[in-house]
Amino acid sequence: MNPTLCRHVSAQALAALLNLPEEAARELLDHWQIVLDTEYDVEKFNDVMFGVSAQYAGVVVAQRRAAPLDPDDDMISGTLATEINGTELTDDQVIKNAIATIAAGHFTTAETLGSAIHRVATVPGLQETLRSRPDLIPTAVEEMISLALPLHEVGWMAAPDVELHGRTIARSCLVGLNFAAANRDPEAFDNPDEFVLDRSQNRHPGFGQGVHKCVGAPLARLEMRVVLEEILARTTSTELAGEPQNDVGLLGRGFERAPVRLRSAADHDN
Repeated sequence: MNPTLCRHVSAQALAALLNLPEEAARELLDHWQIVLDTEYDVEKFNDVMFGVSAQYAGVVVAQRRAAPLDPDDDMISGTLATEINGTELTDDQVIKNAIATIAAGHFTTAETLGSAIHRVATVPGLQETLRSRPDLIPTAVEEMISLALPLHEVGWMAAPDVELHGRTIARSCLVGLNFAAANRDPEAFDNPDEFVLDRSQNRHPGFGQGVHKCVGAPLARLEMRVVLEEILARTTSTELAGEPQNDVGLLGRGFERAPVRLRSAADHDN
């Protein structure tokens, strides 16, 4: 299990979401490799995200501006047709929205999917349960997201003054919210460090909350559910085939590489 699977799935899903041609998935993978090559150096990372990414997104936005698709079926065409208080969004605003979609939708889903497959291979009895009860896969996906967030921390700005645990957070103060810690809060979750398949109340903030809720959450959940369904349906066992290599980045972590061996009934017969 490596970029061959997880990053390809994510890139293909993004290309489909943005109504891009098939070869665009390969371009998105190449683009993301440029991002990874920055080794999350903040200055280099920002240069790539608002340089190379903006150039790529700008081409797509220009194409949609010249020949828009159905705004109900194409995200960029729909964004270009959007008005706020009677004013259309500028191309720059649409480009930045596309950059956020590409950046957030690729890295986070690929990393979470990798962690999910790793968990299937390592949690005792999990894959057997999910093979016999595939209806539990959506529940498993939520637990996997909660325990293995790829993006641990984001910065939000306090709107009013806020009193929290005896401390005052002043209006307009930038606050770093650590979702990974929140998902392991013992006051909110029973056995917060354990994988609990039948957790009944999993109100994890992995996709954010309120107006800041991740717009790509439905797509991420769909990708994870479909990949796990297909792997479990087509195999009889999933196991680690080598030592995983962690990928610790600027704001999160996942696996750079986690070899997994998938076995089918035919493999066992041979």
